[in-house]
Amino acid sequence: MNADRLRADLADLAEEVTPVDLRDQALRTSRRLVIQRRVATSAAALALVGVATGSALAIRSATGGLGPVPADSPSVTGGPSAGPAPTSSAPAPRGSAPSSSGSPAAGTSGPSRKLLTVAEVKNAQIPLPPWPGDACAAGTYQFRQGAVLSGSAPDSKPLLLMDRPSIADVDGDGEPEAVVTLTCKPGSTSAQQVIALVRGPAGLVPLGVVAPAGQRDSQVKGVQALADGSVRVRWVDTQRGSAGAEQWRTYRWNGSAFRQIAGPTGFPELRVDLKVTAVPLVLVKDPSGKYLGDLKVTVTNVGDLAVGRPELRLTLPAGVGMNTEIDGVGPIDPGRSRTLLYTLEATSPIGPRVGRVTVTNDLGDDDSGNDEAMWTVQTSES
Repeated sequence: MNADRLRADLADLAEEVTPVDLRDQALRTSRRLVIQRRVATSAAALALVGVATGSALAIRSATGGLGPVPADSPSVTGGPSAGPAPTSSAPAPRGSAPSSSGSPAAGTSGPSRKLLTVAEVKNAQIPLPPWPGDACAAGTYQFRQGAVLSGSAPDSKPLLLMDRPSIADVDGDGEPEAVVTLTCKPGSTSAQQVIALVRGPAGLVPLGVVAPAGQRDSQVKGVQALADGSVRVRWVDTQRGSAGAEQWRTYRWNGSAFRQIAGPTGFPELRVDLKVTAVPLVLVKDPSGKYLGDLKVTVTNVGDLAVGRPELRLTLPAGVGMNTEIDGVGPIDPGRSRTLLYTLEATSPIGPRVGRVTVTNDLGDDDSGNDEAMWTVQTSES
């Protein structure tokens, strides 16, 4: 074969073959190799992790620890590291210092609270609420040793005294309060307040009025703040003739006010009440020519107190006179009666006439409607 013929055959062959981009083929081949390597590497790594995990679980089971993780348990392998579990903390008690971050070391105590003392309360500056019956003015008062030193109220001059405080946690917040009895004497009268004091940002302030002091004819003679949060108040009966009867009443804070939870709500009202009655009478003519008869008068003590010296006053109708003298009625206990006879006389015949009898005593009377009785008198020939 000569050279010219060879060239012609090669040219014809080149026209029949499709051109191939060798660069593109090389790049595709290179990508396939990279992917194959990555797959092989990942498979090997997973196999190693599985072996290591199985070994660790086997060791923990052999030593009494946790057993194999169930198949449906979430896996942490390959995931983000878990942070510390969130913790919750209750708010610090009122007045306590904020806690520092982290738990205190074992054996150490938290910040100490400043407890109320009797001396602090008796020398405090206190804003006081209104008084029962406006006996004294509301306002801020400065105390010294339990007596008022000065006040912001316009009429802060009246004597204001504080009994010995009783200190305990009465509102259940873990902090102590002071329960005190305050007595205001603007003159011959006096008024009282029993209040609970709590430490505020600027000093002592009232938590609330414990008992409605200033009740009719009674006084507070002492308070006891107890560890269970209740407050006991000792009341004394000051009604006339009561002989100083006493009652203990118990109060408790309900979150917004103090309410009584035990004991009597008050003293029975002691009433002075005498009732008088008289029986109509007929004056009968005797041998001397006079008309005589006995007026029957009864005094009954329908009150609650013994009456020592009741007195009777007779108003006689015209033509009728008194024939005897009565020294007095004498003491009458509650529920008892005394009957007296007054001998009356007339010197001439009379038709029905009206007289009156009235009873009085040195204690007064709470019902004047039965202190007087009307009676009738007339004469008869036989």
